[in-house]
Amino acid sequence: MVSGDLIRRQRLIDLLAKGWDLPLTLVSAPAGSGKTTLVSDWLAMCPCPSAWLSLGEGDSSLAIFLDYFIAAIRSIIPDACEKTLALLRVAELPPLRILASSLINEIDSLRDSAALATEKSFVLVLDDYHLIKGQAISDLLIEILRHPPQTMRLVLITRMDPALPLSSLRARRQLLEVRREALRFTVDETEAFLERTLEAPVSREVAALLADKTEGWIAGLHLVAFNLHQVSDPDTFLSDLRSTDRYVMDYLLDEVFSLQPPTIQEFLLKTSILEITE
Repeated sequence: MVSGDLIRRQRLIDLLAKGWDLPLTLVSAPAGSGKTTLVSDWLAMCPCPSAWLSLGEGDSSLAIFLDYFIAAIRSIIPDACEKTLALLRVAELPPLRILASSLINEIDSLRDSAALATEKSFVLVLDDYHLIKGQAISDLLIEILRHPPQTMRLVLITRMDPALPLSSLRARRQLLEVRREALRFTVDETEAFLERTLEAPVSREVAALLADKTEGWIAGLHLVAFNLHQVSDPDTFLSDLRSTDRYVMDYLLDEVFSLQPPTIQEFLLKTSILEITE
């Protein structure tokens, strides 16, 4: 998560709102693209109840995942999904289709709960879905999406596409996608972000330059803003950035990262880890 969208990106919030009647929203982009911040901002404006489940590699077991999945729903409706939860307590886990069928029916039955009296539905966010290993959990979601409960909108936040039938979901108009291209900061958003971050006016030319050089990547804009706070001659830095033909991250790593104290370098490395996939 880049907690740096100091501006509200209304165009993307409006995009998320358009998918209200769709069972699945996929927010898929590389690290540092502002995915989590965007969804958080949208939920803050959304009148519906919501729950957030942050995932890790240790949650890849179907039983563990379902336990957390139901716990997230129960944070909205405390007595939800009791029968499915009971199935998780037996000595041998039932077949996936039985678990999925039970879960779908119980989520659908929540339409009469007091918590959904106004909106009739809720949002469940699964963050860092790319950390889930194996196919079992994706198979569960596939079963759920075959007969999606009307009371739940599922939002997946991920660095890579999940093993779901996305083309079929698109064809059935059951999927809203927010990808890297949409998440890129526009010139207007870059200008607003830099002015809020630097607490000083930023020219349109500079905003356009940085939007182009960073390709609208908010993590790159953060590095630029960080450097502009540190350097004694911002004009020289911007001039060098304007004249370079190198990829901006190569430039930023050479000219910004390498000049930071070891403690700052260690912090940036720990908070900027990218998974490499083939």
